[in-house]
Amino acid sequence: MAKKASAIIATIILLASLSIQATAAGFTGGYKIISSQSDLESIKNDVTRMLITEFGIAIRLPLTVKLVSGKELDALYNGAYRGAEIGLYKRVPSGHEIYIMTGMSQDEVTGTMAHEMTHAWQAEACVPNQDTVIKEGFACWVEYKVFDKIGAYNLANNIKMQADPVYGVGMKKMLEWEDKVGAKQLPIRIRKVVNVSSEI
Repeated sequence: MAKKASAIIATIILLASLSIQATAAGFTGGYKIISSQSDLESIKNDVTRMLITEFGIAIRLPLTVKLVSGKELDALYNGAYRGAEIGLYKRVPSGHEIYIMTGMSQDEVTGTMAHEMTHAWQAEACVPNQDTVIKEGFACWVEYKVFDKIGAYNLANNIKMQADPVYGVGMKKMLEWEDKVGAKQLPIRIRKVVNVSSEI
């Protein structure tokens, strides 16, 4: 019994030591709550690089990001998902604006940022008559891939398994098309896709 207790204590000490070392090195993990504009800008920069290197998605026009409360987000959005949204993309004359709800973890913000930045890219690169199911499905697919890349596997699985008639249906179509053409080709081919009946 004493041996088992000693092993448990040694494990706790080791984990605490690793946690202290990680914090000293500036790594806080994906659970840090994002509550400052500077943290949001840092995530935007990380996601920008990831979108280019992983998907070939580059946004040309200026893009601003802003942390807002849930109430502020509701005031900006009047669609069917009002009250459930955690991020919002808006096309503006100067370029793009993205609003992210405050109080989310670093991992959640990273995925949401990837989703909304994908909408900015779609506004620049995809056919203008693209169906909402395709737009949201592809943005969910990118979000899913980003969650997987950063090791946020539960969040990735939540995106993959959603049953929503727009986001869920679109995501399932993207996975089907990914199986057909591959992950590298999907962002290239999606540019000209109009709806779920289109050929990829």
